[in-house]
Amino acid sequence: MRSAVFFLLSTLLVSARAIRSRVIYQSPTSLENIAVRDTSHLLLTSAASPTLFTLDPTTTNSTLDSVHTFPNATGLLGITEYCPGVFALVAGILNVTTRRAEPGSIAIWNVDFNAKNPVVRILAAVPDAGLGNGLTVLPGDTGILLLADSVAGAVWQINVRTGASRLAIQDPSMQFTAPTGGLGINGLHVQHDYLHFTNTDQSTFSRVALTAHDGSVTAAGVVQTLATTQTGAPDDFALDKQGRAWVTVHPGALSLLSPPRGLNHTGTWSQVTVVGNAEGTDASLNQPTSAAFGRGDVVQEHILYVITGVGQVVAVDTRRI
Repeated sequence: MRSAVFFLLSTLLVSARAIRSRVIYQSPTSLENIAVRDTSHLLLTSAASPTLFTLDPTTTNSTLDSVHTFPNATGLLGITEYCPGVFALVAGILNVTTRRAEPGSIAIWNVDFNAKNPVVRILAAVPDAGLGNGLTVLPGDTGILLLADSVAGAVWQINVRTGASRLAIQDPSMQFTAPTGGLGINGLHVQHDYLHFTNTDQSTFSRVALTAHDGSVTAAGVVQTLATTQTGAPDDFALDKQGRAWVTVHPGALSLLSPPRGLNHTGTWSQVTVVGNAEGTDASLNQPTSAAFGRGDVVQEHILYVITGVGQVVAVDTRRI
């Protein structure tokens, strides 16, 4: 009972506070996924463009600059930093209407910012992926990336050193439910040996324990559904140092999901909308797709950058939460 009262009060307090957010840039193209360099610069992908873009959020009148345009692709999806200054991203021939990839077109590319000019090379082809979407790294010096397949309802494992890929986890909690054009597992991130993920069609936020043996990643238990998003269909998300999830939810909300307190941290997570609304009528947050915390200094680390399907880059000050 005490925990229930605490979360009710927490939700009321968060709702009552004025969460400061503002659109800092309007892109001419839709935006899909985001990563942040240690220089504070944002790296932005679009499912409608094969070009990786960069934006400096710390300057006024910043411009959207091209980093590289990838061959044999019409769009880019997930992006993650897997070692200092080195990022991996998903490219493919994408149909943004059907939300599907041309069979055999999904590939993982490497972009290394440690040289004077970015060094780009292909890491791996994942020809059996239905739609490679969210991308994350297995922590530690593992050389392993995890790729969400929104069509197969599965997670692929990619070895960045060998380019080998294998199906690591496939579960009903990751599958889509729509007759056509549905999306299952979407965003995914690893924290404290758990793989956290959203399912767009099922409107769920879940986690599963991971184990790695001889270079192979598998589930170490059953999938736990932590929350069913109240505001719509979840896309990608960011995890903060407190273990909370900042989830982008279609059509127009940023939801904060918080784990229950107590020794076991089990049970349903609390949730509150911090920016936008469930109806998608807030013009300052339209079709949010991904989020990532800033880097570079203490102030930046408290700024959550949210991007949207209509090209917005929104800065959310999380210090009041």
